[in-house]
Amino acid sequence: MKHIRIVEMSHHFLYLPLYHALRTDECYGYLPSGYEIDIPRQPMGGRTDEMAMKALLERNECDLVVCDPTQIFNTKIKSKHRPAVLASLVVNTAFWAVNHNTNTIELFTDLGVYDGIIAYRKGTTSYLIAEKIFNLKSREGIEAKDFIQEVDKDNVLTTLQESKPTVGAISPEILDITNLIKLEPSKYSLDLAIGKTPDFSDILTTAIISTREFVDKNRAFVAGFLRAIDRAIRETNRGEQLVMNRALTLFEDKGYPEHIEEAYTLAVDARVFPDSIEVSNAQWMKAAQLFFESSEGKWEEEQQRKAARAFDEYIATYAHIAKDAPAPISGEKSYIGYMLSGFLLVLVVALFVLDKIDHVALITLLGACGVCALTVRFYYGNAGNKRRKLIYTSVVLVGSLVLLSIMPYCVGYVLDWFGGTSNDLIGTLANIIGILVPVGTGLYAGLTWARRMIVDSKQR
Repeated sequence: MKHIRIVEMSHHFLYLPLYHALRTDECYGYLPSGYEIDIPRQPMGGRTDEMAMKALLERNECDLVVCDPTQIFNTKIKSKHRPAVLASLVVNTAFWAVNHNTNTIELFTDLGVYDGIIAYRKGTTSYLIAEKIFNLKSREGIEAKDFIQEVDKDNVLTTLQESKPTVGAISPEILDITNLIKLEPSKYSLDLAIGKTPDFSDILTTAIISTREFVDKNRAFVAGFLRAIDRAIRETNRGEQLVMNRALTLFEDKGYPEHIEEAYTLAVDARVFPDSIEVSNAQWMKAAQLFFESSEGKWEEEQQRKAARAFDEYIATYAHIAKDAPAPISGEKSYIGYMLSGFLLVLVVALFVLDKIDHVALITLLGACGVCALTVRFYYGNAGNKRRKLIYTSVVLVGSLVLLSIMPYCVGYVLDWFGGTSNDLIGTLANIIGILVPVGTGLYAGLTWARRMIVDSKQR
């Protein structure tokens, strides 16, 4: 058994798709056999993005990291451990502006009314956003270092609570923000999702990163893992109940259920989870621009060339893995059942039209198609524990077969009651009712498959 270690910058609410994938039937069954994934506990005081990246590239402590990929520029890169940015996990600058419920904020420029801002330390995206807020308005006699209050990442909201009402804060901790606002709605308000503004949208914020050596030696694992991440993100963006339940379980000690649900809704609404895990050049260059503007104070030709070379070497080389990741949500094998059911459905309808088969046999065959499609749809279309899925699917299958076995007798009884013929109106209606049940089941499965395929094609 090969153990894969994933180091994350933080046990973060916005990493929910990752946690969902890991806990859903072991990455939906996409991983090859012989692998086991482990996420070590956070050290005291947590990690920074830079610490996470160095754990991968400098100290070789893990196989994958989840952090801000621009920390590549802060890390010594060895020839043996060259980074491989595999997939995006969070985009659109996942920060929110919070205030004391004293202003009406609609646009980023409205944040200029703040008399001060609480943010992370200088050199971070948070501090850069705070600097941009400072520059929104002429402030005579005040410098940025006086306007921006630098704190550690765990102290942003506690510092806000101790600040005067005209001071705001910038934080990515959407669950903590929701807890604060929900507990004291008259005192605090969420002013703006920064990622919704033009300057901070479509930016790569958090990525899944490995090394060239690991990818070359574990291509089957990487492909299966990215396929699971892609599926988990799409399920997260659709707000599926299974993902919500996962959030309620994982973060039950961090907030009330209604707060967790609200935080999840706010995150999806801010589109912090990508439509595609493939990292685009535009997303990377905007992320690199934020990094260099915050760390070096400039974004000139030298920095742009450095970012472009990094994209070509560390991202574009592996883009095909993420591009090939999407799989039908209802399961890779489910289309076989749908195609088989569709073929049988067309066959029996053709036989019916040609009057080559009696109505009772027709209904039986249609019912068999429906049971086949519904069973396959139910099993492959529902993620979860294999044993539980097998039990539920068996119940559906047995129940459907029981209904199917008595259906011809019921239809025959109805026809006999109304004269044993389908030539009159009532007999025809009885035939239609008898056919609609199995046909409806088959059509439900077929249409569900078609809808999934359309959704998947758009997600690609």
